Amino acid sequence: MSPLHYDPYENLYTLHTSSDASVHGKHWLLLPPSLRLSPQLDRYMQPNMSALDFRLRRRRSGHRSEELEGSFDILVNRASVPGDAAQRVLDAETALSCVMREGDMLFVPRRWWHRVENVVLQDGGNFTPEGNSGQAAGWTVGVGWWFLPRSLQHKS
Repeated sequence: MSPLHYDPYENLYTLHTSSDASVHGKHWLLLPPSLRLSPQLDRYMQPNMSALDFRLRRRRSGHRSEELEGSFDILVNRASVPGDAAQRVLDAETALSCVMREGDMLFVPRRWWHRVENVVLQDGGNFTPEGNSGQAAGWTVGVGWWFLPRSLQHKS
């Protein structure tokens, strides 16, 4: 799993291959830059990273056993960051989520906060984080193409 961070460039990410295309994928959670998730002032952290610690939990319908497809709750450790950053994430309701499979491509705009983790794919489009699935650990290989639009590149 990658920590919550943003990249200073546009990113075109392709999930190239995995140990088993029918079982392993990548889950992306994206949050807009407008949330201004300030990094924790720690000399060991990069300035584009946040110490915000959170986990995803599948949202259930009125029946406890039924999961709502593609819907989740964000469980936030409020003590992981100073100030109101954790509350802003919970209030925003603007998180985007997707699961990539082999051959999928995703565009991530510059400075969008994101966290990526390997997941075990299940029937019906659901997924489980690898550490909680009971499945053997697998792997995924992707390629990220980082670039700046011409309007932001230095002119000679």
